[in-house]
Amino acid sequence: SAMITDTVKVVGRTKVFITGPNSGCANVPLTFQGIALQPLASWQWNFGNGDTSSQQNPSAQIYNAANTYNVQLIGINNSGCADTASRQLIIHALPNINANASQNNICLGQSVQLQANDESVYHWTPVTGLSNPDTANPIATPTQNTIYYVNAVNSFGCASNDSVAINVSQPFTINARGDTTLCAGQPVQLSVSGGAARYVWMPATFLDDPAKANPVSRPDSTINYTVIGYGNDACFTDTASVNINVYPLPQVNAGPDQIVTVGSEV
Repeated sequence: SAMITDTVKVVGRTKVFITGPNSGCANVPLTFQGIALQPLASWQWNFGNGDTSSQQNPSAQIYNAANTYNVQLIGINNSGCADTASRQLIIHALPNINANASQNNICLGQSVQLQANDESVYHWTPVTGLSNPDTANPIATPTQNTIYYVNAVNSFGCASNDSVAINVSQPFTINARGDTTLCAGQPVQLSVSGGAARYVWMPATFLDDPAKANPVSRPDSTINYTVIGYGNDACFTDTASVNINVYPLPQVNAGPDQIVTVGSEV
């Protein structure tokens, strides 16, 4: 009989572990690392979000949707022995703030209520003019156009931001020109300038167009015009006036018509 001998090399067991979070928030980067009890020849990651990696310490991962994902790592040593580690990852949704306001256009001096979906913690900025910046629905009294930003954190610690713009209508001043003295029937151009969007002259007597900023008047008698300037909204108006002093034309009377004979004196 014959005896055959051979040598069998026994390799120690490969063991890999995953370090990193067990939960996170949608669209927030999460970092994972691989740990092994012995040097490995290769690392094979599958993060459950469609991404893979062959690095022991892969780049941060993004999970776009709230769900439960399985993160898996396979470690292979130089002898081809492999071990698999996995962990369940729970991704929570970001707060759905949906910031808005009871109205986006107000007059100076008015207030507006800001609104956001209910979450655990809120903070609005800028805080100037806010009744309470740390509530979901503060009252805002801005004095100029303002964009309010809100940060919300839900019960899972996930945070997101939103904003709402408030436009504040301001008072304005108009100036009218055209005060003059003239003879009856002569034309004069009136003019008005300022921050109004449109103008109306009163009364419309003698004017070619009372809705123009620069109408022409041909007055027969002394008259005082008032012009009202209107803004783009119903918030503010302003008035100005123009006085035109009119002299009447002279009355000429050369006497009655006459019929005379040739050669006579008149």
